[in-house]
Amino acid sequence: MGSGIIKNIIICLILVVLAFVVGSMAADGARDSLMVLGAILGGFALLYLGKNCWWLVFVVPPVLGVLPLGFLQRLPVAYYLCGVILLYWMMLRMMGYVRVTWHKVAWIDFITLILFLYVAYSYFLHPVELMIFSDEDTEFVGGKEYVHAIAACVGYVALSIIPCSIERLNKVLKWALFAQFVALALVVVKFHTLSALSVFGQPIFLIMACKYSLFGLIIAPWKLLLLLFALSLSLHGQREVFVTAAFTYIGISFVKKQVILCMLAAAATVGMLTYLSSEGVLLSLPHRIQRTLYILPWLKIDKEIATEAQHSSDWRLEMWGWAMDPRTRYIKDYVWGDGFGQSLKLLRLTTIALNRGDVSGGDQQRFAESGVWHSGVFTTIHRLGIVGLCIIVLWHLAAMFMIIRVCMVFDRQKKGLYLMYHTMPFVGGVFTFYISAGTIVMFFSQLHMVAVAKIAYSEALRTGMMLPLFTRHQYIPLAIREMDSAPPPVTR
Repeated sequence: MGSGIIKNIIICLILVVLAFVVGSMAADGARDSLMVLGAILGGFALLYLGKNCWWLVFVVPPVLGVLPLGFLQRLPVAYYLCGVILLYWMMLRMMGYVRVTWHKVAWIDFITLILFLYVAYSYFLHPVELMIFSDEDTEFVGGKEYVHAIAACVGYVALSIIPCSIERLNKVLKWALFAQFVALALVVVKFHTLSALSVFGQPIFLIMACKYSLFGLIIAPWKLLLLLFALSLSLHGQREVFVTAAFTYIGISFVKKQVILCMLAAAATVGMLTYLSSEGVLLSLPHRIQRTLYILPWLKIDKEIATEAQHSSDWRLEMWGWAMDPRTRYIKDYVWGDGFGQSLKLLRLTTIALNRGDVSGGDQQRFAESGVWHSGVFTTIHRLGIVGLCIIVLWHLAAMFMIIRVCMVFDRQKKGLYLMYHTMPFVGGVFTFYISAGTIVMFFSQLHMVAVAKIAYSEALRTGMMLPLFTRHQYIPLAIREMDSAPPPVTR
């Protein structure tokens, strides 16, 4: 009997025993049974997959996101999983079972290194302590952003060292998409309502946008209707959701080289909405869709909805005015930033005021004092300064260029569906970061998309699917090139 069969039988027997043990724990009401089962299954998955354990980075997080794990749902589980896999991979490397490579894209690696070094420098300038380790002498606490930065750095390194071909990457991304739909199905089963089906809106919209060109959607009305239906499902009255979807589609139009057609379709859509508004048709739409459409302020929608949406905009603009005014002293160092710490004394006073009901959850002063400006620009300036903002802007531009370029190459080869699905949301997320409630945690949570695109970019360069960006080629006349490529003459 082969060793592989013996290993599978032993693992199955152990899992059966563990299923009975953890099942009895769950029946007795043990709340930690699910976490215990997940940890055990994760360990066996690492052993079973061996050198293919990096698949878990893409397949597991979508499912974990919908499980009742409490505070773990707010943690970057994918990056922590990357850390575990990185340690396991190093163990396999020391035993000689696997090899370690580096998916090199020098310019994006250099900017990423500068970014992480600057975050470390920010911690050096403004050291903080974790809340659980604080005492009476502690002045500043915090550190959540630093933890996310370290986790993102580990995830970036872990994904960069894994030897992965284009075919294997496409296969893994395909399974990741399947795992995401399984997770969404679990959400629908958990809530038992038709409204829960709205979680499928954004994934279906993204699949349709990545798979079909805009011209293909126009000539096939059922595909266009499905795209618009999926988009309407994903709208919850939050305008940033619509803006993210719009900029994501603009990025996809760059990949498919249909920017002009996309602009014409956008102009036609705005014209149609304006006409429907003049006829009063928009007043009969659901509340969430009307609130989303307020992004075009000349449209005629319900007055109460318009007032509410305008109040939200004015609320943010007032806060941003405070951030730009040095006299408010909310931001002390505009150049290098104030770091990610918060005054422990102020945090305790705010917590007491919230418990007493003295301040509301939407109190502007509380947000300003805690550095939550509902804008990626002002939040970054507060925490990392203008210098940090410039580094992040440069990194965003470089990452978007890399993602769009590699997706264009894969789309020409008819291999771009899964890569675009997992990386193009980064483009929409960049614009949302700057114009909406962007945070540093949100910024680091998008780093895995860049790491995936970097794997594809590096492999495309290695296999000759595209040429290096900064390579200079010597000009060779066409006649000489044809002569060199011509077959040799037949000799008798």
